[in-house]
Amino acid sequence: MTGRTAAAIALALSVSACVSTQDKIAAIKAVNGVFCGRYESIISERGMRIVHVPREDAYTAMRATLAGLGMTLEDQNPKLGIFSVYATAPLPLNRAEWEKVAETDLPLLRSIAEPHIGWLTTQFLNFEPAGLQVVITATVTDVAGGSAVSLTVRLREIKPPTSGFPRRECLSPNALTSGLDKIWAEFDRELVGARTKS
Repeated sequence: MTGRTAAAIALALSVSACVSTQDKIAAIKAVNGVFCGRYESIISERGMRIVHVPREDAYTAMRATLAGLGMTLEDQNPKLGIFSVYATAPLPLNRAEWEKVAETDLPLLRSIAEPHIGWLTTQFLNFEPAGLQVVITATVTDVAGGSAVSLTVRLREIKPPTSGFPRRECLSPNALTSGLDKIWAEFDRELVGARTKS
């Protein structure tokens, strides 16, 4: 750790210490209100696809897709067409993808928090993927002419954040959108590959 980095961390902790716990809670509660609202909207628009393949094939393809993106199987029930996977954040986004969406969403995060903790403190407020897991649940059901594949995504804390702020409950809007787009693109490729092999 360089002297400049250590000084920045010390300053951030000092500024953060000047903000009350109640103000920090209020700031993250406000962030959750906006981010979780956006989550519901994005999931309703981008979280489900109809594919013209049997349910078993769609289930297998989504399992392979998420495994290929570094996700680990946590639970499954093929009979019901549901399974859950997890990975250390920011997967399924890689580091470069994560940094891009974090930079895009950071102004929104800070603008929501600012009325509660002040402008200066928000300059030290960042997204903290360390200590988080991304948990994705996929559900595959029969529909006329094929299968409906739906995804939900949540964050799970495995280690407290270093900032002293509470954890967010929902992913930031661009992180969620980019992650879903990446999954669906890989899923489409997986289905094409499965058809080619059959």
